[in-house]
Amino acid sequence: MEIEDWKYYNHAAISSLAPNEVPNLSPIKDGSIWNIGGKKPLLARWTTDFDCQYETEWWYIVKEAPYIYDELNRSCRKHIRQAMKKCSVQIINPEEYKEELWKCFDCAYGRYKNSINSIGKDYFKNAIHMNEGIDYWAGFDHESNELIGYMVCGVYKDCVVVRTSKYNPLHMNKGVSDALHHSVLQYYLNEKGMRYVCCGEKTINHETDIQNYLIRTFHFRKAYCKLNLIYRKPIGLIVKMIMPVRKVLYGIKNIGPVGKISSILRMEEVIKIQKNEKCTGCFSNRRKGDE
Repeated sequence: MEIEDWKYYNHAAISSLAPNEVPNLSPIKDGSIWNIGGKKPLLARWTTDFDCQYETEWWYIVKEAPYIYDELNRSCRKHIRQAMKKCSVQIINPEEYKEELWKCFDCAYGRYKNSINSIGKDYFKNAIHMNEGIDYWAGFDHESNELIGYMVCGVYKDCVVVRTSKYNPLHMNKGVSDALHHSVLQYYLNEKGMRYVCCGEKTINHETDIQNYLIRTFHFRKAYCKLNLIYRKPIGLIVKMIMPVRKVLYGIKNIGPVGKISSILRMEEVIKIQKNEKCTGCFSNRRKGDE
């Protein structure tokens, strides 16, 4: 059965809510979380204490409203202007661009050094549908009209979460990432009046500099929070048994089952560090505009 506030993703039950919302924990207490639509997650993962007033080991990358282009530094504004001349950006019907989206995804995936989430073409295309609350943004090369980058945005009541973004590495010199981020921030924060745009959590699956790029270029920041994990029996016991040798696993190429296990162990390390932390003054308890 489907479970409110939760969804199945990559062998885990994760929150389907906005980052500043805490899911209903009743399914964890009564055990129903371990069967989501017939799928059996190995663990449940969610966050609490969104946007704490001190640094923690887990975070989201967010840009709050408004998005003020003139506040970006001169170099960033120049790159955005050049990108908007080379690329056109628009919300698309993804069902009309399945082949183009797959080509962009496949090309982008090849540049990741240590990724563990590769999927097949048929699975990728079958998962693409027009859904309420999901916007697909695409960047096209002005000259060839080729789709060279895209973003998938989950639209909530007062925020937007960028679920994934991919860029064709053969066209990175056109600045499609700058064009897409600029367009998305302008649209949701300034035109639609959303509270913030989130571009993901702390990354542990593969190497990426995207978060530093967003902070440096568009004035995103880290919204610190608390990571929560609970395991299906006997997964928790297995995790405890292999934690002492985790560094050995970290040294193995981060793909397949080893990569997934390493990701769980890295999150478990975060949980252990958090045990002595106390989180107060969170974003979810502050009114809009409060400092």
